[in-house]
Parts: sequence; structure tokens; C-alpha cells
Amino acid sequence: MMTMKSLRSSAKLSLALLAFWLILTAGDPASLIIAALFIVLAILLKPPVDHSTRKTRLNLNFSGVLQFAWFFMLESLRGGIDVSRRVLSVRPRVDAVFYDYSMRLQRPYAQQLFISSISLLPGTLCADLDNQQLHIHTLDRHMDTPEGIRQLESLVGKIFGEAL
Repeated sequence: MMTMKSLRSSAKLSLALLAFWLILTAGDPASLIIAALFIVLAILLKPPVDHSTRKTRLNLNFSGVLQFAWFFMLESLRGGIDVSRRVLSVRPRVDAVFYDYSMRLQRPYAQQLFISSISLLPGTLCADLDNQQLHIHTLDRHMDTPEGIRQLESLVGKIFGEAL
């Protein structure tokens, strides 16, 4: 049975997800059906909160979320343009390389978001994970991939309150 506290929490989460959806879709009313489906799914899949234990609550830094969202949009656009240029070029420019990167994030949610977001950087993806060590592939060794990865990790850290 849902308590009043969990009902309020679900309502707040629903409103936050709806606001985020409207921002992403520029308020397109035609997309609200899809939004409703995913919001309901998110509420149903939300892990139950056990108030009997003293587990720390997941606190998100709103400023960090906005900085990450801006970075995400810019890097996604930049990555799409870069990969398109490479693919459509007469002679594709590819000088692939693997980087090893020691992840500094400690919180599991932060680590998961970071690993999942690495592929938004132009021509980059996380190929393997061994403990805190990431094996990252990039299409061109001349790109500043290590700096982009450090910046991404720092932004994810801000979201979850981890100073790196």
C-alpha cells in the first residue's frame, strides 16, 4: 500500500520527469502520450524506500544537473556532426586508439551515469570496465578525448555531490 509520503514522492518525481520531457521536446503536445507511458514506467520501477534503515538519500544537485544537461546536448550534437563528417568523407579520417581511464567516482548511480554517457563524446565509447578501470575506444587519437572524459566525470560528480 502506498503511504502519503511515497505518494507525494511519486507526484514530485512525475512532475520533474514531465518538466524534463517538455524541455526535451520543446513542449510538443503530441509527445505527451509517450511521456506519460515512460513516467508511469519510471514510477513503477522506482526502487522502494526502506525507512527502517538509515540509508543515505540520493540527493541531486540541481545546478549540476543543468550543467550536465547542457554539456550532454552540446557534446551529442558535436559527436553526431563529427561522426557524420567522418562517415560521409571521401577518405574517412580514422586513427583509432584505446585509453585506460581510472574512474574516480564512488557512488554507483554516478558511476553508471558516467559510463553510460561516455559515448556522447565524439567518436568515443566505453569498451570495457574492470573494477574502477575503464577501457575507452576513440576514433581519432588526435581528439582531446581524455580531457573530455575528465570533464564529463567532473560534471557527473557535481550532480551527485562528489567533488573530484
